[in-house]
Amino acid sequence: MAEEKITTNLTFRFTDEGEYIFSVTELNTAVRDLLHRHFGTVIVQGEISNLKQAASGHMYFSLKDASGTIRCAFFRGQQFSLAFNPQDADHVTVKAKLSIYAERGDYQLVVEQLQHQGDGDLQAQFEALKRKLSAEGLFDISHKKPLPRFPKHIAVVTSATAAALQDVLNVLKRRMPLIPVTVYATQVQGATAPTQIIRALQTAEQEALCDVILLVRGGGSLEDLSCFNDEQLAYAVSNLTIPIVTGIGHEIDFTIVDFVADQRAPTPSAAAELVVPDQQELQQLIETLVNRLGISIKKYLQWQQQHILHLRQRLRHPQETLYLKSQHCDNLIHRLDKSIHKILEKKQLQYFYGIHRLQQLTPQAQIQNVKHTLNQQANRLHLLVQHMLAQYRETLAKHASKLDGLSPLATLERGYAIAFDATGKPIKSVESLKAGDNIDIKLAEGLVHSKVINTEK
Repeated sequence: MAEEKITTNLTFRFTDEGEYIFSVTELNTAVRDLLHRHFGTVIVQGEISNLKQAASGHMYFSLKDASGTIRCAFFRGQQFSLAFNPQDADHVTVKAKLSIYAERGDYQLVVEQLQHQGDGDLQAQFEALKRKLSAEGLFDISHKKPLPRFPKHIAVVTSATAAALQDVLNVLKRRMPLIPVTVYATQVQGATAPTQIIRALQTAEQEALCDVILLVRGGGSLEDLSCFNDEQLAYAVSNLTIPIVTGIGHEIDFTIVDFVADQRAPTPSAAAELVVPDQQELQQLIETLVNRLGISIKKYLQWQQQHILHLRQRLRHPQETLYLKSQHCDNLIHRLDKSIHKILEKKQLQYFYGIHRLQQLTPQAQIQNVKHTLNQQANRLHLLVQHMLAQYRETLAKHASKLDGLSPLATLERGYAIAFDATGKPIKSVESLKAGDNIDIKLAEGLVHSKVINTEK
């Protein structure tokens, strides 16, 4: 019988013999971790089959050869290095990690790089890294730092034995020999070159002696210049706070560092010319500016002399100025008197208008107004009542005339009579009477008491 041992939130299951019992997920996870530790990253060649592009952008395919197949997953976040459009039956080389998809227990490769077999050369790596860094914004113009117009100190990062160093130093000495130069020697070719270049750049940044850096190297093949296509070096150049100029190879040579740098020169010598002005040109410029300054000062003095002469001509005697000011004061006094008079007239009108309004608002005036309004309304009410009474009299006369025409009394006047039974109800039919019943006959003038002798229908 299996035994369970519980420690905090974990449950461990053992057989009666003390052997550990795995769950499916635990076993898949353990095998996956074992593969990661044992194999790490592997490079595998084969043919693509059953390629599927998911809506998420991930690629899933199988990699096969003559006698075997393995599943592969190429996630979208790793596809920045992809230099071609994969298709079924393509022969490729993949750089991947062995793994297990724990939910299904599938053995698979998690692809990090995918290259056409035979095309995975330096140029393909260069293009893939260029696309990646461009997408990350390392090449954006907004990240470029301006170069100092007159640098106080220059750092040169290159090989101590390179001809490019002598070319740069010669140009700097010829154009501006007074600017100090510090050389940070490093390898510029080989597998360890990127690390050494990064260390040299960081040293220049930390020492903070210079205000511009030259990263230079002479010409060479794509393989010779490959150390300048290193991803970590590109990030190191991008993170510099000091402006950097590259002069790597010949004019037709481009490296990743050239795109990241603040400015690229076609050659090392051209890079040196970019960062320092020519002292002879500066001297000529200074002489030109001195001449222009002298001419400007002379013209300014002439203009000031003319201005002073013009002011002298416009200058008046103080007595004349006093007369003008006195006349201006008189004018202001006259305008003030006129304004005060107008204000007084306006205030007087407002006062009389206020008195009139106040008189209209006294209780006596209000009572008089109310009486007048009541009299008017009483007259209107009397006329209205007289008019309504006349209308009602006329209507009543009409209705009385109609009522007289319909009255039973008028019928009786014409010789008719109305018979009533003993209860006083009008008799409408002989069927309600029998011989011997007492009836009353209403005439136009008087009432006849009668007894029924006989009835006929």
